[in-house]
Amino acid sequence: MIQDIEKIEFQSGIIGFPDAIGQLPLMTLRASKIPPEVHRELRETNILNCGGVYGQMDSSAPFQYDQLRVFLTYDVVEITVFNRAAALKTAPDDKILRIDRFMAVLERFGKPKRKNV
Repeated sequence: MIQDIEKIEFQSGIIGFPDAIGQLPLMTLRASKIPPEVHRELRETNILNCGGVYGQMDSSAPFQYDQLRVFLTYDVVEITVFNRAAALKTAPDDKILRIDRFMAVLERFGKPKRKNV
């Protein structure tokens, strides 16, 4: 079954403690607003097969936190990365490299907007 991409959400930032995750800026791209370069990178990196949690949340603060959610017609792919730079150095396979590449495209596309809390 082929599913359409309904929405992409992306949060990224340096935080001092886990409770601050909800305060990170959130970038939301609705289906009709996803630029062609994001669609292309989504296909080339095969990001939909990279769901999961990568890296480790250090006991020391601050730490880098990245979360990507791709909402499909009938599913959601979630990718969470703690300390992306450190995870890249210790990556056992190429998934984290593909995730980093896709997140870099999102970061270049635009800065996340602050959530209304």
